Amino acid sequence: MKRVYFLALMLVVLVTGLTAIQVEGQTVAALATSRAQDFVGTWKGQCIGCNAGDFILELRTLPVEPFITGTIKVLDAPPNYGDHEKPIKEVRVDGQKLYFESKQEGSRTTFYVTVTLSEDGRMLKGIGVFKSNFNLKFKRVS
Repeated sequence: MKRVYFLALMLVVLVTGLTAIQVEGQTVAALATSRAQDFVGTWKGQCIGCNAGDFILELRTLPVEPFITGTIKVLDAPPNYGDHEKPIKEVRVDGQKLYFESKQEGSRTTFYVTVTLSEDGRMLKGIGVFKSNFNLKFKRVS
């Protein structure tokens, strides 16, 4: 009889423990989703110290990690930058920071971006790397 109670108790502990892990996981996922949501929208930007023209950055949410995706387009770019939309990849949100990579199809050079969201949520400022480092500044359009 003691053995049955022990097994029943262990089962309750096991089920309760799994439930706590699931709840905690949902909380972490909800937090990551809300942080990604802060970046969602259309952003018009420019680089300071590079030959590219303006940028259009379109960010939207995903239902699964990394919870954010999108495209970037360089407007009025020199031929080696390409002027078509490129998907962003390797996206990561860490608090107020957004990290991503983008690569022109057929190119071996990757464009790396790290930007920080302003307190009011209307600006992104940071650094881009495409063969060299340059500053980036985006304003929220929508």
